[in-house]
Amino acid sequence: MQISKDKILFSILIVLFWIWATFGFVADELLPFLEGMRIGVYLLLDAVLIILGIATIRHKSDYILLFSFLAIGFISTDIVNKLTWVNFLNGCRDFLPMLFLPPILKYFLEQGNRRERFVKVFDKHLMIFLVVQAPCLIYQFVKYGANDHGGGSLGNGFSGVISTLIYIISFYLISRDFDRTRYVESLKKNIWLIVLLLPTFLNETKISFVFMALYFLLLMKFDKTLIMRLAIALPFFLAGIYFLFNMYMSSTESEEDITNLQYYTESYLMVDDTDQLIDLAERLDEGEFGDDNDWSVDLPRFSRILLMPAVTARSDGGIVFGAGLSQFKGQSYLEQTKFAKDFEWFVNGTTLFSQIIFAQLGLLGVAWAIAFFISLFRFNKSSSRDKYLRAFLIIIFSLMMLYNQSMRFAIFCIPMFYFVFMANRPMREVGEEDSTDNIVSEIKNDVHE
Repeated sequence: MQISKDKILFSILIVLFWIWATFGFVADELLPFLEGMRIGVYLLLDAVLIILGIATIRHKSDYILLFSFLAIGFISTDIVNKLTWVNFLNGCRDFLPMLFLPPILKYFLEQGNRRERFVKVFDKHLMIFLVVQAPCLIYQFVKYGANDHGGGSLGNGFSGVISTLIYIISFYLISRDFDRTRYVESLKKNIWLIVLLLPTFLNETKISFVFMALYFLLLMKFDKTLIMRLAIALPFFLAGIYFLFNMYMSSTESEEDITNLQYYTESYLMVDDTDQLIDLAERLDEGEFGDDNDWSVDLPRFSRILLMPAVTARSDGGIVFGAGLSQFKGQSYLEQTKFAKDFEWFVNGTTLFSQIIFAQLGLLGVAWAIAFFISLFRFNKSSSRDKYLRAFLIIIFSLMMLYNQSMRFAIFCIPMFYFVFMANRPMREVGEEDSTDNIVSEIKNDVHE
């Protein structure tokens, strides 16, 4: 009976994974009539995720994180900022992956036999997902050029999310049987995983250069000979960067000088006159330039971080409780909150997950998020943990908090949390079944069957 229950729960998780993974591309490119169903489909997926999470939650720490979030969110939204219960429920959707995916994955990864079966099957799905992205990204590049349409199977607007997923999935798979003492030979053995990274340079996601550097650096063995090996590898690394740089420039047809430090400063950190840009954004929001503008004002990321305390302080909840949930969600069907209307230039455009947490839940939300990540990386940690994969994931988590809003999406969090748990306690005892070559062989056999 227990096995039957596990199969049902696992099947539900896999169905959720693939709908989240492909609905965007299918609705955008293959079956446009599905576009009108998008919101309904995502609401249904959220509901199933909640049910699956409730069915699998076991740990005291998960209960504490769940109910403490609900308490903070309710106090901030309904009591302090006097918003409605609809705002509270709708705003909670941004955090559903963080609240329910860890207990779901813990359920499958704790018990020995269940863990082995889950890892063996789920890794196949991850490998298929990774392979699928190449034709999707190439198709989107040919049709739309290098821009946010290059979201792979996730669809339009997910370029940053899919690029990050490609790197973390590839790094996880290559780490399974990568011999760091035979670096070049191991790279050659897994060359197909490296080739699958190249499509990330077709969607104008500049952070891919950072991911690429981290990817190859953390595949090296950190010991006393690291400096010497870095010196030997440097010419090859620079040649690779030169090739990717030219590939990026030709694919995006960019006229920007991306080798200029000022370009990154103005795009990601700050502009020379942030106050002037905010003033322009406010005038745009107030309709001073009319309603038919095809342009908008988007603050650089670091400017948003610096402005978060000052903007949040002007809400009823201040910097302690924040402005309440639902500030960044539901504007198509729900009326905007007063805070969202007053600071439309702040809640729209490039959105950071750290911004979503702080602006809505204040310092209490930040404290909750810190407790969440500590709990995530401490679960089931063993002495044999994969320190390289853990380091890669910690850096990715940190970048995502300051770079985009990937943490809002379950399709990002499922692999991400899974890899954290696998890094905490790798399956060394599985032996040959743990190799990527064996997974590829099994996938081929499944296809033939």
